[in-house]
Amino acid sequence: MTVDAREFRRALESVCDIFKIPSLYSEQEKCLEALFKGKDVYASLPTSYGKSLIFYAAPIVADELFSRPRGNSKIIVISPLRTLMEDQVAYLRSFGLSAIALHDEQSDERLKEVEKGAFTYLFASPEKMRSVERWRKLLLTEHYRKFLVAITVDEAHCIIQWGLPGSSSKRTAVPFRIWYGNLGELKSLTVSNVPSIIVTATASLSTKRDIFRALNLNQSSSFIMDHSPERPNVQFSVRYLDKNFPVSSIFSTLIDELRSKNVSCERTMIFCQTRKQ
Repeated sequence: MTVDAREFRRALESVCDIFKIPSLYSEQEKCLEALFKGKDVYASLPTSYGKSLIFYAAPIVADELFSRPRGNSKIIVISPLRTLMEDQVAYLRSFGLSAIALHDEQSDERLKEVEKGAFTYLFASPEKMRSVERWRKLLLTEHYRKFLVAITVDEAHCIIQWGLPGSSSKRTAVPFRIWYGNLGELKSLTVSNVPSIIVTATASLSTKRDIFRALNLNQSSSFIMDHSPERPNVQFSVRYLDKNFPVSSIFSTLIDELRSKNVSCERTMIFCQTRKQ
């Protein structure tokens, strides 16, 4: 698919207007451009870098490029946690965008609206989209076959951590969330040219390879955006705690710094093994 540069730029400007930002990062723009050239997109970007904006922007860009009324294009987002879904739904609604999370507490009336295509953004767990016949069939309806822009897998590393059997020493282990390991079958329920958007902040090279394999995607033909997760302003240190010494003496340097600098002290998080510690 060919993307007209001027029309694409205007579409990106619409995204910026809606989300009240001056511009997108170049990585976000490149991912969106690749998506509308028909490529599956894999984005491994650091936390707070704006991975979500890639799939937030996709249906807006589609409406502009295909001259559709605002809100016609649809995107499905597979998400691991209901709280995360609800946070994203609330965020999108704050900008006047229609979004909904599929879960058991939604009224049947609202769920019927989903089937009619009333929402631009549809968030769902792997279990909902893979194991519930009603939502499997949703992808086969005329409306979604026509207006579905992409299927997004958010926090894609969960596929490996939760959806696949254990390591070679634990091959009989039952996956924590088995439907995560079957997300690759979603693609077969859509029209053949619907691309995927895969986003994560924590994926090693082997994890990335396994994600592509689990989703039945071709890594060589996909657009891959890898950004180093390194944060130069974050440092880690490990301290051994001898139970014979008071904690106050072990962290005396930090305590003195907190007392002297108060709120201007560098932010510090301390992880302990037990509540007693």
